[in-house]
Amino acid sequence: MVIKPDPCVIVIFGGTGDLSHRKILPALFQMSSAGEMPEGTVILGIGRNEKKNDAGFRSDVRDSITRSGVNDSAAIDEWCKSKIFYQGIGKGTKANFTKLRSKIITLEKKQKLGGNRIFHLAIPPESFGPTAKSLGEVKLNKSEGWTRLVIEKPFGHDFPTAVALNKLLYKYFTEE
Repeated sequence: MVIKPDPCVIVIFGGTGDLSHRKILPALFQMSSAGEMPEGTVILGIGRNEKKNDAGFRSDVRDSITRSGVNDSAAIDEWCKSKIFYQGIGKGTKANFTKLRSKIITLEKKQKLGGNRIFHLAIPPESFGPTAKSLGEVKLNKSEGWTRLVIEKPFGHDFPTAVALNKLLYKYFTEE
Protein backbone atom coordinates (compact mmCIF):
# COMPACT_ATOMS: atom_id res chain seq x y z
CA MET A 1 0.00 0.00 0.00
CA VAL A 2 1.32 3.43 -0.99
CA ILE A 3 0.53 6.26 1.39
CA LYS A 4 0.23 9.62 -0.33
CA PRO A 5 1.37 12.64 1.69
CA ASP A 6 -1.08 15.41 2.47
CA PRO A 7 -1.24 18.41 0.14
CA CYS A 8 0.46 21.48 1.55
CA VAL A 9 1.92 24.88 0.83
CA ILE A 10 5.69 24.70 0.37
CA VAL A 11 7.11 28.07 1.38
CA ILE A 12 10.66 28.55 0.09
CA PHE A 13 12.59 31.33 1.79
CA GLY A 14 15.27 32.18 -0.73
CA GLY A 15 12.84 31.32 -3.53
CA THR A 16 14.53 33.79 -5.88
CA GLY A 17 18.03 32.52 -5.10
CA ASP A 18 20.42 30.38 -7.07
CA LEU A 19 19.84 27.20 -5.02
CA SER A 20 16.09 27.41 -5.58
CA HIS A 21 16.36 28.03 -9.30
CA ARG A 22 19.10 25.51 -10.06
CA LYS A 23 17.97 22.67 -7.79
CA ILE A 24 14.82 23.01 -5.68
CA LEU A 25 12.24 24.31 -8.16
CA PRO A 26 13.27 22.02 -11.06
CA ALA A 27 13.20 19.06 -8.64
CA LEU A 28 9.71 19.99 -7.43
CA PHE A 29 8.56 20.24 -11.05
CA GLN A 30 9.98 16.78 -11.77
CA MET A 31 8.30 15.34 -8.66
CA SER A 32 4.99 16.88 -9.65
CA SER A 33 5.30 15.63 -13.24
CA ALA A 34 5.99 12.13 -11.95
CA GLY A 35 2.87 12.21 -9.75
CA GLU A 36 4.93 12.27 -6.55
CA MET A 37 3.48 15.53 -5.25
CA PRO A 38 0.04 15.56 -3.63
CA GLU A 39 -2.72 17.15 -5.72
CA GLY A 40 -3.39 20.71 -4.56
CA THR A 41 0.12 21.36 -3.24
CA VAL A 42 1.37 24.84 -4.09
CA ILE A 43 4.76 26.51 -3.87
CA LEU A 44 5.20 30.00 -2.47
CA GLY A 45 8.56 31.56 -3.26
CA ILE A 46 9.78 34.17 -0.80
CA GLY A 47 12.28 36.85 -1.80
CA ARG A 48 13.27 40.32 -0.69
CA ASN A 49 11.82 42.06 -3.78
CA GLU A 50 8.44 43.45 -2.75
CA LYS A 51 7.73 44.68 -6.30
CA LYS A 52 7.89 41.22 -7.87
CA ASN A 53 4.54 39.48 -8.22
CA ASP A 54 3.24 35.96 -8.98
CA ALA A 55 3.55 36.49 -12.76
CA GLY A 56 7.14 37.73 -12.55
CA PHE A 57 8.19 34.85 -10.31
CA ARG A 58 6.42 32.32 -12.56
CA SER A 59 8.40 33.64 -15.52
CA ASP A 60 11.66 33.18 -13.59
CA VAL A 61 10.63 29.65 -12.56
CA ARG A 62 9.73 28.75 -16.18
CA ASP A 63 13.19 29.85 -17.28
CA SER A 64 14.85 27.83 -14.50
CA ILE A 65 12.98 24.64 -15.36
CA THR A 66 13.78 25.08 -19.06
CA ARG A 67 17.49 25.61 -18.22
CA SER A 68 17.37 22.37 -16.21
CA GLY A 69 16.72 20.49 -19.47
CA VAL A 70 12.92 20.18 -19.55
CA ASN A 71 11.57 20.94 -23.03
CA ASP A 72 7.81 20.63 -22.50
CA SER A 73 6.86 24.31 -22.38
CA ALA A 74 3.11 23.59 -22.17
CA ALA A 75 3.59 21.41 -19.08
CA ILE A 76 5.91 23.98 -17.50
CA ASP A 77 3.44 26.80 -18.18
CA GLU A 78 0.49 24.89 -16.73
CA TRP A 79 2.47 23.85 -13.65
CA CYS A 80 3.69 27.39 -12.99
CA LYS A 81 0.20 28.83 -13.50
CA SER A 82 -1.42 26.43 -11.03
CA LYS A 83 1.37 25.81 -8.50
CA ILE A 84 3.71 28.81 -8.28
CA PHE A 85 3.13 31.95 -6.21
CA TYR A 86 5.34 34.70 -4.78
CA GLN A 87 5.51 36.95 -1.75
CA GLY A 88 8.08 39.70 -1.18
CA ILE A 89 9.42 39.78 2.36
CA GLY A 90 11.36 43.06 2.07
CA LYS A 91 13.56 43.55 5.11
CA GLY A 92 11.69 40.90 7.06
CA THR A 93 9.82 43.20 9.40
CA LYS A 94 6.87 42.04 11.46
CA ALA A 95 4.59 43.80 8.94
CA ASN A 96 6.24 41.83 6.11
CA PHE A 97 5.68 38.56 7.96
CA THR A 98 2.08 39.54 8.70
CA LYS A 99 1.52 40.00 4.93
CA LEU A 100 3.14 36.62 4.39
CA ARG A 101 0.74 35.08 6.91
CA SER A 102 -2.22 36.52 5.00
CA LYS A 103 -0.91 35.16 1.69
CA ILE A 104 -0.39 31.68 3.15
CA ILE A 105 -3.84 31.57 4.76
CA THR A 106 -5.43 32.71 1.48
CA LEU A 107 -3.59 29.99 -0.48
CA GLU A 108 -4.52 27.35 2.11
CA LYS A 109 -8.21 28.26 1.88
CA LYS A 110 -8.24 28.47 -1.92
CA GLN A 111 -6.42 25.14 -2.33
CA LYS A 112 -8.18 23.44 0.63
CA LEU A 113 -4.85 22.52 2.22
CA GLY A 114 -6.03 22.20 5.80
CA GLY A 115 -3.18 24.27 7.17
CA ASN A 116 -0.37 21.92 6.09
CA ARG A 117 2.88 23.85 5.68
CA ILE A 118 6.51 23.29 4.84
CA PHE A 119 8.91 26.18 5.45
CA HIS A 120 12.11 25.53 3.49
CA LEU A 121 14.96 27.83 4.55
CA ALA A 122 17.19 28.05 1.47
CA ILE A 123 18.79 31.18 2.92
CA PRO A 124 22.12 32.06 4.57
CA PRO A 125 22.62 30.26 7.91
CA GLU A 126 22.70 33.52 9.86
CA SER A 127 19.09 34.10 8.77
CA PHE A 128 17.72 30.79 10.13
CA GLY A 129 17.15 32.03 13.68
CA PRO A 130 15.59 35.40 12.82
CA THR A 131 13.33 33.78 10.19
CA ALA A 132 12.12 31.04 12.57
CA LYS A 133 11.51 33.65 15.27
CA SER A 134 9.52 35.86 12.87
CA LEU A 135 7.43 32.88 11.73
CA GLY A 136 6.66 32.14 15.37
CA GLU A 137 5.85 35.72 16.26
CA VAL A 138 3.12 35.90 13.58
CA LYS A 139 1.83 32.42 14.50
CA LEU A 140 2.85 30.70 11.26
CA ASN A 141 4.60 28.01 13.27
CA LYS A 142 1.26 26.42 14.22
CA SER A 143 -1.81 25.64 12.14
CA GLU A 144 -4.86 23.42 11.95
CA GLY A 145 -2.74 20.96 9.96
CA TRP A 146 0.93 20.13 10.34
CA THR A 147 3.94 22.44 10.03
CA ARG A 148 7.46 21.43 9.03
CA LEU A 149 10.69 23.43 8.99
CA VAL A 150 13.47 22.40 6.57
CA ILE A 151 16.93 23.86 7.01
CA GLU A 152 18.94 23.68 3.80
CA LYS A 153 22.46 24.50 4.83
CA PRO A 154 24.87 23.70 7.71
CA PHE A 155 23.29 23.90 11.14
CA GLY A 156 25.54 26.38 12.96
CA HIS A 157 29.25 26.80 12.34
CA ASP A 158 30.33 24.99 15.52
CA PHE A 159 28.76 23.08 18.41
CA PRO A 160 27.79 26.13 20.54
CA THR A 161 26.07 27.88 17.60
CA ALA A 162 24.26 24.66 16.66
CA VAL A 163 23.00 24.31 20.26
CA ALA A 164 21.88 27.97 20.31
CA LEU A 165 20.02 27.58 16.99
CA ASN A 166 18.41 24.35 18.18
CA LYS A 167 17.23 26.08 21.37
CA LEU A 168 15.73 28.96 19.39
CA LEU A 169 13.97 26.60 16.96
CA TYR A 170 12.45 24.59 19.82
CA LYS A 171 11.01 27.81 21.21
CA TYR A 172 8.76 28.10 18.13
CA PHE A 173 8.64 24.67 16.47
CA THR A 174 8.17 21.13 17.79
CA GLU A 175 10.18 18.17 16.55
CA GLU A 176 7.34 15.84 15.68
